[in-house]
Parts: sequence; C-alpha cells; structure tokens
Amino acid sequence: MWVSHFEREVVLLEAEVASRRAIAPHDPVAAGIAWSAQQLRRAIDTLNTTHLLTPEQWGTMQPKRVPPQTVRRWIRDQELDAVEGTRGWLVPKDAQRRRPIPVARPE
Repeated sequence: MWVSHFEREVVLLEAEVASRRAIAPHDPVAAGIAWSAQQLRRAIDTLNTTHLLTPEQWGTMQPKRVPPQTVRRWIRDQELDAVEGTRGWLVPKDAQRRRPIPVARPE
C-alpha cells in the first residue's frame, strides 16, 4: 500500500524531469531530480523483492491496515504462517490469514 504511494511519487518526479528537459535539455536540476527518482525506484524494487516481513510491515501492506498485535495473535493462533527470526516473527509477503472454522453449538 505505501509502496504504491512512493511509486506515484517516482512518476511525478519523472514527469517533472521530462517537462524541464523539454525546456532545457541540459538542465542540472533535472539531472538531480532524475537521479533522485532513480534511487527511489531502486529502493522500491528492493522492497518488492523482500519475501519475509515483520508483523508491522505485513500489517501495513494489507488492504485494511492490521495492527501488529493482531498479526502476532494470528501467528500465535496459527491463523497466519510465519517463521521465527532472531528478533521475532517474520511473515511471508504473500501470506494469507486462515480463518478458524466455526464450531457448531448443540441446541
């Protein structure tokens, strides 16, 4: 979710570079903006290739933001796959929560 925000920023920076270079092809400010956009795009690509996330990171990537405490509870209740790292739980980027099966109560 937050990655898409930064991707939009990269697009805006690249549009600014294009408009500046249309006016002056050798604009040094455009070169600086282009470099910044390139660095930001590299950082986004690095984040997109990360496969294991902390509960905080995984929760912020969900369509409806999930608090880290809830993510940890889901891990504890085995509703969400995770591996134990050296500093806590790590959740696979593409992990999906398994909802518990409701138990039928006798009438």
